Amino acid sequence: MYMNLAQKINDDYYHPEVKLETNLLESSPIYLGCNIWRESLLEKMIDLNTDKFFLITDDIVYNLFGKELLEYMNRKVSVKLIKLPSGEKHKNIKVFNDLMEDLFDNNVTKSSILISLGGGVVGNITGLAAALAFRGIRFFHIPTTFMSQTDSILSRKQGINSFYGKNMIGSYYTPLFNFIDTSFLTFDSERFIRGSFVETVKNGFIYNADFLNKLKSVIKNDFNVNQEGIFNLVKMSIESKLPIMKADPTEKGLAMILEYGHTVGHAIEKLSYGKLSHGESVSIGMMVAARISEKLGYLSKQDVKEHMDILSALKTPTKIPSNIKISDIIDRIKLDNKKDINGIRFVVLQNIGKCINTDGSYMIKVPFNIINDAIEETC
Repeated sequence: MYMNLAQKINDDYYHPEVKLETNLLESSPIYLGCNIWRESLLEKMIDLNTDKFFLITDDIVYNLFGKELLEYMNRKVSVKLIKLPSGEKHKNIKVFNDLMEDLFDNNVTKSSILISLGGGVVGNITGLAAALAFRGIRFFHIPTTFMSQTDSILSRKQGINSFYGKNMIGSYYTPLFNFIDTSFLTFDSERFIRGSFVETVKNGFIYNADFLNKLKSVIKNDFNVNQEGIFNLVKMSIESKLPIMKADPTEKGLAMILEYGHTVGHAIEKLSYGKLSHGESVSIGMMVAARISEKLGYLSKQDVKEHMDILSALKTPTKIPSNIKISDIIDRIKLDNKKDINGIRFVVLQNIGKCINTDGSYMIKVPFNIINDAIEETC
C-alpha cells in the first residue's frame, strides 16, 4: 500500500538554491533547492517588470500550498488566482479555452506574467496559454510533482490533448525560469514518484549505460525516502535529461530519443482511463519498445530482461492490463503524434545506452507484424 511521502517524512531538510543553466534556445535557468521558496521566490518576482501576475493552479494544489503561496506573493506583488480542474482528463481544449477567457476577463496584457503551480497538466496548459496570448507573453513554472520537476518542465513543449490522442495541440515555448522546491514533493505519493522515475530510468537506457548502472543501486536501496533523498533523486533526474536537451534544444533531432517507450505508452495511458499514470504507462511502453528492438535484431534477450529487472525492481508495471485489447492499442498508435508520411515511427535501441540513428532521424518505421508481436508478448 502506497502512502503520501508526508506520512513517511518528518525531517526539515534544507538545501540552498542551486542554479542550473539549461542553455536552450533562450535562457531558462532552473532554480533548485529544498525549503527555499520563502527565501528566494519573491525576490525573483519583484525583479520582473510586469503589471500583474496570474497564478494558475488546480484545487488540490491550491489547498495543499497554493493558498499560503498566494498570500506570500501578494505581500509585495499583484497576483490574480485562476484555478483549473485537476487531472489529465482536463488537459483539453475546453479547459484551455476557459483559461484564456479568464485571462482576458481579468485584463491580461502583453506585460503580464503567468505562473504555473502544479504538475504537468497545469504546466502544459499554462505554457500553451502563455505561448498564444498576444502571440506570446512571459511565464514561469513552479512544479509540484516529481514528474513535472524532473521531466515535463525541462521541455519547451507546451500542449493539450485532443480526442484523438495525447499532446496533439501545442507549441514550443520557453519559460523565463523553473523554480523547483523539492519540499513540495512530500505530498506526492510514493507510487507516483516511482512511476515518474521511469522517465529517469529511460534516460539511462537511451543515452547513458553507466548512469543506468548507478540507478540500479538507487532503486535497490528503495529510494532512501526522506527529503534529502528525494532532493538527490530530483537533481539526478534533471541531470540525466539536460545533456540531451542541451545537445538538441529544438527537440526535433537527438531529443526525439526521449520518446522511447512513449508510442505505446501514450496509447496505454489513454486506454487505461486514468488507472495508470503517465510513467506507469511508459514503463509498459518501454517493454514493448525493447521487444521491438530485439525483433529488429539489435537488442539481445538479456537486454530485454534488463528492462524487465529494473522496472520490476522499481515496482512499476511491465505487462499490459488484461482489460486493454491489442486491437485498441494498434488503433491508438495509428493516431500517434510522431507519425509522418512514412507511417508510425518508433525510437529503437541499438544497444543499452544508444539509439538507432538513420540518416539523422532517431525514429524508424517498424512493420506492423513486429509491433503486434511485441505487444502480444507484453500482455
